[in-house]
Amino acid sequence: MYFSRVICYNRDVFCKAKNISILFFIILISFASCKKKKKTEVEPIKNIGATYLSLKYAKGFEVNYYKGYKQIIVKHPWKNSKESINYFISKDSSFIPKTLHTNDIVLIEPIDKVAVVSTTYLSFLEMINKVNNISAISYAKYVYSPKILKLHNEQKIKEIGFDENLNYEKLLESKSKLVFTYAIKQPKDEAKLNSLDIKRVMVSEYLEETPLAQAEWLFFFAAFFNEEEKAKVLFDSIDKQYLALQKDIANLESKPTVMCNLPFKGNWYLPGGKSVAARFIEDAGGKYVFSENNEFGGVNIPYEKAYALALNADYFLHVNNCKNKKELTSDFDAIKNTKAFKSNHIYNNNLRINNQSANDFWESGVAHPDLVLKDLIEILHANSQNNYSSFYYRKIE
Repeated sequence: MYFSRVICYNRDVFCKAKNISILFFIILISFASCKKKKKTEVEPIKNIGATYLSLKYAKGFEVNYYKGYKQIIVKHPWKNSKESINYFISKDSSFIPKTLHTNDIVLIEPIDKVAVVSTTYLSFLEMINKVNNISAISYAKYVYSPKILKLHNEQKIKEIGFDENLNYEKLLESKSKLVFTYAIKQPKDEAKLNSLDIKRVMVSEYLEETPLAQAEWLFFFAAFFNEEEKAKVLFDSIDKQYLALQKDIANLESKPTVMCNLPFKGNWYLPGGKSVAARFIEDAGGKYVFSENNEFGGVNIPYEKAYALALNADYFLHVNNCKNKKELTSDFDAIKNTKAFKSNHIYNNNLRINNQSANDFWESGVAHPDLVLKDLIEILHANSQNNYSSFYYRKIE
């Protein structure tokens, strides 16, 4: 910068004062310039320095990190969906990309209150110590968690229903910032939720193809609360335990056959041959009787075919809500003719139920596939785990 020399002659005092004023003015300009430059440095940048959450199994979501915000992508919000949904999360909206699309949703932190419409999600949130952030659930009668039921009884968690029966007034009273939900097809009430300034977060862990892939959705929930590190410690332990259990039985020669489910109102739905239930049986060292099927979901098959599969199966799993043989034969008397019934090899996943008949298997089983696998290994290969006590399954006697 160029400075002119000031010739003051006999007005020394005046000139010195003037020089001081000029110097002070220059300092002010410089300071303002520095402040402006500092502001420029923290402006959001597009896709520079982005990192991502490394997932081992899950295919349905991803998490990307940018300067000042994170992006959570749900790739398939529901079955056969053609578009993904992007969630942009930041403490300051100025960091969020300026150009957003229809399926882009912005969430400003902190995310302190959330609604949850599936009991499966409750276990994920409980694992990362976010129970106190739950402000609404669908129906308390389906909840197993003592902690969450206690908060509901204390009226700290509201009951809001689900789908067509969703109580928007109760949801608004809950002060939830978002709703963790799912859909079989594209929801129709988006406008209503938007009018309440409540964001819908789609969860599609049920579309994953393996138990560990479903369990890895723990990271999805953790990402909304910046608890990814905690999730990593928890999931790494589950993953390690699951793989160790598989390794322990890898050389067993016995591969007992397994049948699942009972007929209901004339229909007999079996897990598809590529389903998570089928994968559990395979990983536990069993052979699923419907393994030749290529479906990932449930399949309604003719009664005669299902009964033929059931007759000679070594083991029978998931027999409605039955707790004993009396209830079982009352539900399905023809089961007396099966090999599994005659050899006392029938088990059900309802060992952990509370006094309102909520079943913990459906609440925490997805988040803890290692515990499910341990149970199944003990069922199919008795005494392979020394003094093991079942966690989710009971023997039907």
